[in-house]
Amino acid sequence: MKNRKWLLFVSGCLLLPQLLFAQSDAPFFPQNKEPESTNNNMQQEQSLLLAENQILDAPVNPNEYLVGPGDIIAINIGGENQGYLSLPITPEGMLLIPTVATLDLRGLTLAQAKVLISNAVKKKYIRSQVDVVLIGVRKIRVVVAGQVETPGSVFVSAVDRASDAIRIANLPVLNKEPLKEESEEAELETDEVTTKTIKYLVEVDREPAKRHVVLTRMNGEKIPVDLMRYEVTGKTDRNPYLLEGDQIYVPVLSKNTPSVEVLGAVQEKGVIEFLEGDRVMDAIELCHGFMADADRSDIEIIRFNPDHKTTYSIHVDLSDSSDIEKNNVELHLDDVVSVKFIGGFNRKNNVEVKGEVKYPGFYAIEDGKTRLADVIEAAGGFTQNTSLRESFIKRRYFDYFIDPEVKRLELIATADMSSVEREYLKMSKRQGNDRVEVDFDGLFNKHDSTQNILLYHKDYIEIARKSRIVHVMGKVNRPGIVEFEKGKTLDYYVQKAGDFSWNARWANTRIIRYETGDWIQGAANTEIYMGDTIFVPEKPDIQIGSLTKDVFQIGFFIINAVYLIDRLNQ
Repeated sequence: MKNRKWLLFVSGCLLLPQLLFAQSDAPFFPQNKEPESTNNNMQQEQSLLLAENQILDAPVNPNEYLVGPGDIIAINIGGENQGYLSLPITPEGMLLIPTVATLDLRGLTLAQAKVLISNAVKKKYIRSQVDVVLIGVRKIRVVVAGQVETPGSVFVSAVDRASDAIRIANLPVLNKEPLKEESEEAELETDEVTTKTIKYLVEVDREPAKRHVVLTRMNGEKIPVDLMRYEVTGKTDRNPYLLEGDQIYVPVLSKNTPSVEVLGAVQEKGVIEFLEGDRVMDAIELCHGFMADADRSDIEIIRFNPDHKTTYSIHVDLSDSSDIEKNNVELHLDDVVSVKFIGGFNRKNNVEVKGEVKYPGFYAIEDGKTRLADVIEAAGGFTQNTSLRESFIKRRYFDYFIDPEVKRLELIATADMSSVEREYLKMSKRQGNDRVEVDFDGLFNKHDSTQNILLYHKDYIEIARKSRIVHVMGKVNRPGIVEFEKGKTLDYYVQKAGDFSWNARWANTRIIRYETGDWIQGAANTEIYMGDTIFVPEKPDIQIGSLTKDVFQIGFFIINAVYLIDRLNQ
């Protein structure tokens, strides 16, 4: 009997630890006899939950995201007691974990909630590995007011930011009821109401401010929202996540909105909204940064004196990226930031060669150092059809120049001009103000080095083709184009054109030189060059009646003059 009691005592001592361990490490949900089926169901549940969520712009930041009612928390236990649960946070902000505890998650970030949940589960299941994951985010309602398309409540998720709610509030409203048309009398009767309505509509169409948006939490905390900073840089530090009950106010952008101006070598210059604490680099960043040719060593800030009338300048050097913070001075309201350009930065100096060269096109030069002969050599030299006499250079750098005298003469009737003014206008139109004086024939045929001029950026070189024709115009029997014959004179080409017509004013025949555009008196033995034009004017019509009248008037004046002289001599 005594031995039997001793045997029961020893057996109880051996079984007691196992019973205690079984209580502490018992699974928090019934074990499934078909683990493969359990895993499939778990994955299916996860997929359904994730499918309900919106597409995220980035992974949720556990240190920023505040958990709340409606979020779905997954708890996965590894080790001897494997298990998985997906649990919603209750409307009171609690998480009920079966067989473990009910945890208060109100006001906690996701990172804090993970630590709290993991510690609570590990107290119950000592030897297990615990993973806590957010697999479903809640839907919340916030209010957007101010300068948006449809002020009021909008539904978003807890991973949305202030910019998302404002975007939703600016979406066009579908199925709006059209305004009822009213009669003219009704409009007159309600003139005051109509005026107020028009005024309201004009205000609604005004541009919203983007850097002065305010988000107000349910506890009264006001958080500044900088939409422009988020849109331009993608930085989210002033574009917070949303919580239940948030109110967002978007003000109107007006002339009273604080601002600064950025000019010069930035990607998008102009006036931008100003916030207290803004620095030079903040303003430049909001203008999409420096241009490649920006002079970062001397950025000028023009600032008003206390009298708000006079100004003074501050110069800062932001060229050293390792020391920007030292010179990144704070801006004041109404400052003007001027970023200078680096003169001639990476300018690709070139000239264009067209016409009768072997390789027409653009050629790189050293501005003011490369000469004409160098470029012609690079272009492969001239073809056999080149006319050096007719070739020319235009300096396009001066294309912007407008001769004020030409502009003045263009506004005057030709009859009111003097002969000198008419000639000046004619020559200016014909020659332009961009033609460079150079003798191609003298340089390349006669080796006159004085004609080997320096070239400049954007110069245009036209190597002319031989014009193997002569134009014969005016009062000849067969006006038109005559093939050029070297050494022939005016008389030869007139004969080729059928000789002078009966009403030709042959004594006033003019030759227009193609090379210079000059008009010269044409004689029968004058040599004609390629491209020249021969112009034969017409004899003026003589009106007999008008001539008789003129002769009679002249005779009358002569008789009167003789009569008066005779009387005076008496």
